[in-house]
Amino acid sequence: MKIKDILQNKGSDVVSMSRTTNVSTAALVLSQQTIGAAVVVDTDGTLIGLLSERDISRGLGMHGDKVAGMCIGDLMTDDVITCDLDWNASAALEVMLAHNFRHLPVLDNKGEIFGIVSMRDMAAMGVSDIGWAIRQVS
Repeated sequence: MKIKDILQNKGSDVVSMSRTTNVSTAALVLSQQTIGAAVVVDTDGTLIGLLSERDISRGLGMHGDKVAGMCIGDLMTDDVITCDLDWNASAALEVMLAHNFRHLPVLDNKGEIFGIVSMRDMAAMGVSDIGWAIRQVS
């Protein structure tokens, strides 16, 4: 199974934010959209980071209630690993496990953000060993 198969099933909508978005707003958007991560882009739409619920949780642990007013650029993962549409889903899962994250941005053949896949998406599509994989990063 390819990453493009997963995105055909779930859709390729991606929530994106600016690095200057405050954490409180970002948390509200993630909650309202029922998603676990959003891509962070610069003014021309280039991927510069990924903000996950885990990043917000870590920020709360480090900064306490001050985190709500901080910019997501202070918390986001800025060394983002991506994949492309033709990646094998099992290979993508292995990368996620090796780097201990649950969301993987997908780029198209122009290098632009096309979608994002999560371990949950893979589970919904029956990617093998997903139950074991989820336990490893939880």
